[in-house]
Amino acid sequence: MWLDEAYSAYAADHGFAFLWQVVPRYETHPPFYYSLLHLWVLAFGNGLTSLRLLGWLAGIATLPVMMMVADQAGRWMGWDAERRSGLRLATIGLASLSLALVEMTREIRPYPLMILCYAGAIGLILQLARRAGQREPVSGGTLAAYFVLLEILLWLHNLGPLYGLALTLALAIALPFRNLTRRDWMWLISGHILVAVAYVPP
Repeated sequence: MWLDEAYSAYAADHGFAFLWQVVPRYETHPPFYYSLLHLWVLAFGNGLTSLRLLGWLAGIATLPVMMMVADQAGRWMGWDAERRSGLRLATIGLASLSLALVEMTREIRPYPLMILCYAGAIGLILQLARRAGQREPVSGGTLAAYFVLLEILLWLHNLGPLYGLALTLALAIALPFRNLTRRDWMWLISGHILVAVAYVPP
């Protein structure tokens, strides 16, 4: 383990009172990831393999999510099933061979979870944009899932607000606002307000 990973392991060996009351006094990152890792250690132990397994699983889960993103991108661009299939294969091939993605996946840090959440949020943005472009009602479930991923990103890392801002801008660019109904606007506004209220940096 390198230094930051060792700190993650150290934090994961402490209880929630330490993680949420002591850690925020000197740590710039929110305690959410350390809390997840603490629960993981309670269930699977604090050996090196166990500590890396959480990131590995997040990295493996990212691959089908990226395939979903590729499919949604193809649908958004109006591609037929054959072209979307090619795009999905190319995406998973490039992701599997990405040295940066592989390296991040083995880290005992929040990065693998951040990549998973960010990829999922991009896929949901594309789905919302496609539905709105076809003048279909924006799905409340899809939008709720997007807001949950957005909130998790905010709490995983001290740069979470920058990732959240990037996703919000992507949503603003992708959505055809002229096609949105009053109900859609209420979902968008109330969801962003709830995400902002729930994010209270320690």
